[in-house]
Amino acid sequence: MNDGGSAFPSPTGNPMQDGGITVRDFFAAKAILGLIPFLQQNSPINEFAIRAYQIADAMLAERAKHE
Repeated sequence: MNDGGSAFPSPTGNPMQDGGITVRDFFAAKAILGLIPFLQQNSPINEFAIRAYQIADAMLAERAKHE
């Protein structure tokens, strides 16, 4: 899976080693913010996480088309 690399490039080039995040994680974090208003009291929270990563994956796929 293409995770888009480092969202914020780090000195070693390994975002996980340096405490950074991938572009996929960054996109998912942004996407979930847009989903929060749709959260219902009985909504399973993991469904929102799944949807956020689906959005992030779609964003990465679209981004790859233009590289």
